[in-house]
Amino acid sequence: MKKTSGFSRTATLPPTDCTGTLPNTIKYYDKDGDVTMPPFQLDWEVSYDNGSTWQAIGDTKHTVYVTLDQPHSSAAFFQETLFYIACKQTDGQTTEAGAINGIWQHFTDLEVKRADGTPLTYYSAYNIPDLNSTPELLFEGTSRCEGWAKFFLDVLKMHGVQHSDNFAVILPIFPNDHGFLIKTWDFTEPGTSGNSEYPYKNNFVMPMLLAGGYNWVNTPDVTYQSGIPAQGNTMPPAFFGDHGVAVVNGIYYDPSYGQTYSSLQDMANKVIDSYWRNPGIPAGTILFRKKDTSSVGLKEMPLMPYEKNY
Repeated sequence: MKKTSGFSRTATLPPTDCTGTLPNTIKYYDKDGDVTMPPFQLDWEVSYDNGSTWQAIGDTKHTVYVTLDQPHSSAAFFQETLFYIACKQTDGQTTEAGAINGIWQHFTDLEVKRADGTPLTYYSAYNIPDLNSTPELLFEGTSRCEGWAKFFLDVLKMHGVQHSDNFAVILPIFPNDHGFLIKTWDFTEPGTSGNSEYPYKNNFVMPMLLAGGYNWVNTPDVTYQSGIPAQGNTMPPAFFGDHGVAVVNGIYYDPSYGQTYSSLQDMANKVIDSYWRNPGIPAGTILFRKKDTSSVGLKEMPLMPYEKNY
């Protein structure tokens, strides 16, 4: 557009191929950036004599994402936040390993944000609904573990990175255990359950989950003391039946907590505090046992094919 003396003229171009080449790396251009993250700048000229002479008419600055490879079509959906994290955190990388590592380092900061700057959290409240997907995390701003694991995998897919068997659900290995506690809980000795295997007992009333904690009644044997910091949350819920993580190249990536585990034993050592079971009778009672450090205590749930190739 050229504007003089209070009037303007608009020229509309058809889709036009770029004749130049982009750097052969992952690249993030920020329209509001500086020398460290420069914009993608287009300098515009206009010719009034069929290309014999040209006049500069200004420039425009743009945000552009250059990926390592063709984004994988099985990603939940192509939202800007996925490209934003994928490219900004790996600017200049040229390999899949570099892309995975750069993206993961961003998750370890526990301050992941949408492209518009909105913080994303792991359990904004203890009683959030079943938010377990990338779209739900981005729309609602919060999610459970499954949503965070899938979100991490979807960010990788922006660079064409996808492996089979890369979404796993972890749960207790022993049939009497119905779930586990994430560190750290305090146990009042010797426990009041009268059950030698599960000596500790808490009573609750429904709803068991309140916005900011658990609805224990009377005097519980087991109390939540301090949480493992998670995405945007220093003390998230810590009472679960299972936990969703990503698995890439044999490493367990836990985006909810920004931690990696080399094995299920490593996961048990780092984050599992103890195990619980619901005896069914009497209603409103949960029994607990401390973690047995001599055994792994965890297993991977056999997954359906679509889950294994998420």
